[in-house]
Amino acid sequence: MRRAVGWRRYFPLLLVGALFLLLLLRADVAMEGARRGITLTMGTLLPSLFPFLVLSDLLVTLGAGEMLGRWLKKPLRRLFGVSGGGAAAFLLGTLCGFPTGAATAVALRKKGVVSGKELERLFLFVNNPSPGFLISVVGGAMLGNAAAGAALFAATTLSSVLIGITLRLLAGPVPEETSASAAPLLSPGDVGASVKRGFFTMLQVAALVIFFSAVTATLTSVLQAAAVPRALEVLLIGLLELTSGISAAVTALSPESAFLLAAFFAGFSGFSVCMQVLAVAEGEGLRPWPYLLAKTVQGVLSLGLASAYLKLCRPHLCPSESVFLPTGLQANTPRCIFLLGLFFLLLSVMALLLKKPKK
Repeated sequence: MRRAVGWRRYFPLLLVGALFLLLLLRADVAMEGARRGITLTMGTLLPSLFPFLVLSDLLVTLGAGEMLGRWLKKPLRRLFGVSGGGAAAFLLGTLCGFPTGAATAVALRKKGVVSGKELERLFLFVNNPSPGFLISVVGGAMLGNAAAGAALFAATTLSSVLIGITLRLLAGPVPEETSASAAPLLSPGDVGASVKRGFFTMLQVAALVIFFSAVTATLTSVLQAAAVPRALEVLLIGLLELTSGISAAVTALSPESAFLLAAFFAGFSGFSVCMQVLAVAEGEGLRPWPYLLAKTVQGVLSLGLASAYLKLCRPHLCPSESVFLPTGLQANTPRCIFLLGLFFLLLSVMALLLKKPKK
């Protein structure tokens, strides 16, 4: 027993020490990876994520969680076993991508709209890549087929819905919280506070992206020097960081294999996103292992759904080997709106199917 405890105690120390030594030996590669992380943060994440973080916080401040709860309480209760207040986290997480869903859930918890158990439940299925990223960037720019990106978004989102339904069936509904129904007036102080909270969250996300970019670049150089099989290299990179993993899959594997791995990576989201989500929820006492388990299952479900799409639709995939540049998001906005409409229609049908018969 003492030996097992000692191994659990010293393994993280050995891992961090080995990583520290590795970054020292490959300092030039780590610096280049950090530069790519800074470019990604300033060129993509900051303009695309920061406004949504601020606006989602303002929506919670204005009582959007309570209003959505009154409108969607019954269907969400039947689907996921959560209160209507969790609707804001689920919807914003679906529309805006991570970590907006997590940030909204934490803001709802601090406001008293959702309970602690509901926060734990929401964290397991409200954090997913945004439709713009999957459709325009992964599908359109990297795989050469925006429809395939839409299929990735559908597979990832449907797998998160299945996770939520499974949790409701296994663990039952979570306790509901009562909150004030009147929406507060918006003051300049509220706007400033939301901007401050959004910026702090953005700063945490940016720091983690830069760090994992450096680690991923260093790990890639070591794996290539060790002549590790390319498929294993891509898998390890994708488990660490979502975007780098998909990019490596596109450039190293066949189009079909790259598409399937992109589906798994999108569902799992990578350890980098896991750290972002846990950083957003700092102080809430959430454990990482249930989250990682749920995301692993979601990755497998997304992989299965993507495999079915490949067999049924046989899409034409033309991967690009150019550097990942997330452009052209606006061109696919109508497609995103149409797909989201279909998605919420599917949710309504599933809620009706799960309706309990009256006694």
